[in-house]
Amino acid sequence: MYNDPTLSNTAPASPYADFSPYAYVPSIPPPPPKQKHSKRKIALIVISMLLISIGVVSLFFYSLGKYEVSNRSGSTPTMTYTPLSPPYTAMDIINDFTSNNLSVSNVTSQSLNKFLDGWGTGVYGSSESIVTTQPISSVFFRDPTACVGPCDTQGDMFLAIYGNETDAQASLDQVRNWANFVNSCGCGPYLIPNDDIQHGRCLLITYEPPTSGYALIEEKSCI
Repeated sequence: MYNDPTLSNTAPASPYADFSPYAYVPSIPPPPPKQKHSKRKIALIVISMLLISIGVVSLFFYSLGKYEVSNRSGSTPTMTYTPLSPPYTAMDIINDFTSNNLSVSNVTSQSLNKFLDGWGTGVYGSSESIVTTQPISSVFFRDPTACVGPCDTQGDMFLAIYGNETDAQASLDQVRNWANFVNSCGCGPYLIPNDDIQHGRCLLITYEPPTSGYALIEEKSCI
Protein backbone atom coordinates (compact mmCIF):
# COMPACT_ATOMS: atom_id res chain seq x y z
CA MET A 1 0.00 0.00 0.00
CA TYR A 2 1.29 3.31 -0.94
CA ASN A 3 2.18 5.44 2.05
CA ASP A 4 1.70 9.10 1.66
CA PRO A 5 4.59 10.80 3.49
CA THR A 6 2.34 13.69 4.30
CA LEU A 7 0.16 11.51 6.40
CA SER A 8 0.98 10.69 9.98
CA ASN A 9 -0.24 8.02 12.26
CA THR A 10 -0.44 10.52 15.08
CA ALA A 11 -3.96 11.68 15.75
CA PRO A 12 -4.43 15.44 15.67
CA ALA A 13 -4.43 17.12 19.04
CA SER A 14 -7.80 17.91 20.52
CA PRO A 15 -8.53 21.61 20.79
CA TYR A 16 -9.83 20.88 24.30
CA ALA A 17 -6.82 18.86 25.46
CA ASP A 18 -5.39 21.57 27.74
CA PHE A 19 -8.67 23.25 28.65
CA SER A 20 -9.55 23.46 32.34
CA PRO A 21 -12.91 24.77 33.50
CA TYR A 22 -11.11 26.56 36.39
CA ALA A 23 -8.34 28.12 34.34
CA TYR A 24 -10.03 31.52 34.04
CA VAL A 25 -11.81 31.73 37.40
CA PRO A 26 -10.47 34.88 39.12
CA SER A 27 -8.74 34.26 42.42
CA ILE A 28 -10.53 35.41 45.61
CA PRO A 29 -8.74 38.41 47.07
CA PRO A 30 -7.37 37.94 50.59
CA PRO A 31 -9.44 39.38 53.45
CA PRO A 32 -8.54 42.91 54.54
CA PRO A 33 -6.11 43.12 57.42
CA LYS A 34 -7.72 43.30 60.84
CA GLN A 35 -7.91 46.75 62.29
CA LYS A 36 -5.80 46.58 65.37
CA HIS A 37 -6.95 48.37 68.53
CA SER A 38 -10.20 49.64 66.93
CA LYS A 39 -12.07 49.22 70.22
CA ARG A 40 -9.37 51.12 72.06
CA LYS A 41 -9.61 54.01 69.59
CA ILE A 42 -13.38 54.19 70.03
CA ALA A 43 -13.00 54.17 73.80
CA LEU A 44 -10.44 56.97 73.63
CA ILE A 45 -12.74 59.05 71.43
CA VAL A 46 -15.67 58.56 73.81
CA ILE A 47 -13.56 59.45 76.85
CA SER A 48 -12.20 62.55 75.11
CA MET A 49 -15.72 63.73 74.27
CA LEU A 50 -16.82 63.17 77.87
CA LEU A 51 -13.86 65.14 79.21
CA ILE A 52 -14.56 67.99 76.82
CA SER A 53 -18.22 68.03 77.86
CA ILE A 54 -17.32 68.02 81.54
CA GLY A 55 -14.85 70.85 80.95
CA VAL A 56 -17.44 72.97 79.14
CA VAL A 57 -20.04 72.41 81.88
CA SER A 58 -17.51 73.15 84.62
CA LEU A 59 -16.42 76.34 82.89
CA PHE A 60 -20.06 77.42 82.58
CA PHE A 61 -20.79 76.96 86.27
CA TYR A 62 -17.49 78.54 87.25
CA SER A 63 -18.30 81.59 85.15
CA LEU A 64 -21.83 81.67 86.54
CA GLY A 65 -20.50 81.52 90.09
CA LYS A 66 -18.08 84.36 89.41
CA TYR A 67 -20.89 86.40 87.91
CA GLU A 68 -23.08 85.85 90.98
CA VAL A 69 -20.27 86.67 93.37
CA SER A 70 -19.33 89.79 91.46
CA ASN A 71 -22.94 90.93 91.63
CA ARG A 72 -23.39 90.14 95.32
CA SER A 73 -23.01 93.09 97.62
CA GLY A 74 -20.65 90.98 99.71
CA SER A 75 -18.04 91.24 96.99
CA THR A 76 -16.35 94.56 97.33
CA PRO A 77 -16.24 96.72 94.21
CA THR A 78 -14.23 99.89 93.98
CA MET A 79 -15.98 102.27 96.35
CA THR A 80 -15.93 105.95 97.08
CA TYR A 81 -15.50 106.55 100.78
CA THR A 82 -16.58 109.90 102.11
CA PRO A 83 -16.35 110.16 105.91
CA LEU A 84 -19.41 111.94 107.23
CA SER A 85 -19.18 114.79 109.68
CA PRO A 86 -21.65 114.69 112.59
CA PRO A 87 -24.48 115.11 112.78
CA TYR A 88 -25.42 112.48 110.20
CA THR A 89 -28.32 110.08 110.11
CA ALA A 90 -28.87 106.46 109.22
CA MET A 91 -30.32 107.57 105.90
CA ASP A 92 -27.04 109.30 105.06
CA ILE A 93 -25.28 105.94 105.38
CA ILE A 94 -28.02 104.25 103.34
CA ASN A 95 -27.39 106.82 100.61
CA ASP A 96 -23.69 105.91 100.72
CA PHE A 97 -24.66 102.27 100.21
CA THR A 98 -26.73 103.03 97.13
CA SER A 99 -24.20 105.48 95.67
CA ASN A 100 -21.67 102.64 95.76
CA ASN A 101 -24.05 100.27 93.94
CA LEU A 102 -24.95 98.20 97.00
CA SER A 103 -28.44 96.73 96.84
CA VAL A 104 -30.83 98.20 99.39
CA SER A 105 -34.58 97.66 99.69
CA ASN A 106 -37.43 97.89 102.24
CA VAL A 107 -35.84 100.87 103.98
CA THR A 108 -38.00 101.69 107.02
CA SER A 109 -37.43 103.99 109.97
CA GLN A 110 -37.62 101.72 113.02
CA SER A 111 -36.55 101.68 116.64
CA LEU A 112 -33.87 99.28 117.81
CA ASN A 113 -36.14 97.49 120.29
CA LYS A 114 -38.89 97.03 117.72
CA PHE A 115 -36.40 95.42 115.37
CA LEU A 116 -35.11 93.08 118.08
CA ASP A 117 -38.60 92.19 119.31
CA GLY A 118 -39.76 91.40 115.81
CA TRP A 119 -38.11 87.98 115.82
CA GLY A 120 -40.94 86.23 117.61
CA THR A 121 -39.66 86.66 121.16
CA GLY A 122 -42.60 88.46 122.73
CA VAL A 123 -43.46 85.60 125.08
CA TYR A 124 -40.04 85.95 126.69
CA GLY A 125 -40.37 89.65 127.33
CA SER A 126 -39.06 92.65 125.48
CA SER A 127 -35.52 93.50 124.54
CA GLU A 128 -35.99 96.73 126.52
CA SER A 129 -35.05 94.76 129.63
CA ILE A 130 -31.50 94.36 128.30
CA VAL A 131 -31.05 96.81 125.41
CA THR A 132 -31.40 100.21 127.05
CA THR A 133 -28.93 102.39 125.12
CA GLN A 134 -30.88 103.79 122.19
CA PRO A 135 -29.66 105.29 118.90
CA ILE A 136 -30.60 108.78 117.78
CA SER A 137 -31.31 107.56 114.23
CA SER A 138 -32.01 104.07 112.93
CA VAL A 139 -33.45 102.20 109.94
CA PHE A 140 -34.34 98.67 108.96
CA PHE A 141 -33.35 97.63 105.44
CA ARG A 142 -32.77 94.52 103.38
CA ASP A 143 -30.09 93.26 101.05
CA PRO A 144 -32.31 91.77 98.31
CA THR A 145 -29.41 89.79 96.82
CA ALA A 146 -28.99 87.69 99.98
CA CYS A 147 -31.39 85.02 98.72
CA VAL A 148 -32.94 83.79 95.49
CA GLY A 149 -36.68 83.27 95.27
CA PRO A 150 -38.92 83.84 98.27
CA CYS A 151 -36.67 85.58 100.81
CA ASP A 152 -36.39 84.60 104.42
CA THR A 153 -34.52 86.81 106.89
CA GLN A 154 -31.00 86.39 105.53
CA GLY A 155 -31.02 89.84 103.98
CA ASP A 156 -32.48 91.67 106.98
CA MET A 157 -30.22 94.35 108.46
CA PHE A 158 -30.46 97.21 110.91
CA LEU A 159 -28.38 100.37 110.99
CA ALA A 160 -28.23 102.56 114.09
CA ILE A 161 -26.48 105.90 114.66
CA TYR A 162 -25.64 107.00 118.21
CA GLY A 163 -24.77 110.30 119.79
CA ASN A 164 -21.22 109.15 120.49
CA GLU A 165 -18.93 106.15 120.15
CA THR A 166 -19.31 105.16 123.80
CA ASP A 167 -23.07 104.73 123.40
CA ALA A 168 -22.56 102.75 120.22
CA GLN A 169 -20.19 100.34 121.99
CA ALA A 170 -22.53 99.99 124.98
CA SER A 171 -25.49 99.26 122.71
CA LEU A 172 -23.46 96.68 120.78
CA ASP A 173 -22.76 94.76 123.99
CA GLN A 174 -26.44 94.89 124.98
CA VAL A 175 -27.64 93.76 121.55
CA ARG A 176 -25.24 90.81 121.60
CA ASN A 177 -26.42 89.76 125.06
CA TRP A 178 -30.04 89.84 123.93
CA ALA A 179 -29.32 88.01 120.67
CA ASN A 180 -27.38 85.30 122.49
CA PHE A 181 -30.28 84.81 124.89
CA VAL A 182 -32.91 84.62 122.15
CA ASN A 183 -30.86 82.44 119.80
CA SER A 184 -29.90 79.97 122.52
CA CYS A 185 -33.45 79.51 123.81
CA GLY A 186 -34.94 78.90 120.36
CA CYS A 187 -37.61 81.48 121.02
CA GLY A 188 -38.37 82.31 117.42
CA PRO A 189 -38.42 80.78 113.97
CA TYR A 190 -35.24 82.61 112.96
CA LEU A 191 -31.97 83.53 114.62
CA ILE A 192 -31.33 87.19 115.28
CA PRO A 193 -28.36 88.37 113.19
CA ASN A 194 -25.36 88.33 115.48
CA ASP A 195 -22.52 89.41 113.22
CA ASP A 196 -22.90 92.94 114.53
CA ILE A 197 -20.34 95.48 113.39
CA GLN A 198 -19.74 98.68 115.31
CA HIS A 199 -17.57 101.47 114.06
CA GLY A 200 -17.49 105.01 115.39
CA ARG A 201 -21.02 106.12 116.12
CA CYS A 202 -22.58 103.44 113.91
CA LEU A 203 -23.84 99.93 114.62
CA LEU A 204 -24.73 97.54 111.81
CA ILE A 205 -26.73 94.46 112.81
CA THR A 206 -26.28 91.96 109.99
CA TYR A 207 -25.68 88.43 108.77
CA GLU A 208 -23.03 89.83 106.44
CA PRO A 209 -19.29 89.32 107.15
CA PRO A 210 -17.02 92.24 108.09
CA THR A 211 -15.65 92.17 104.54
CA SER A 212 -19.01 92.99 102.95
CA GLY A 213 -19.53 96.25 101.12
CA TYR A 214 -21.99 97.40 103.77
CA ALA A 215 -19.46 96.91 106.55
CA LEU A 216 -16.71 98.67 104.61
CA ILE A 217 -18.93 101.68 103.90
CA GLU A 218 -19.90 101.84 107.57
CA GLU A 219 -16.27 101.67 108.60
CA LYS A 220 -15.17 104.45 106.27
CA SER A 221 -18.21 106.68 106.52
CA CYS A 222 -18.85 106.60 110.27
CA ILE A 223 -16.59 108.58 112.59
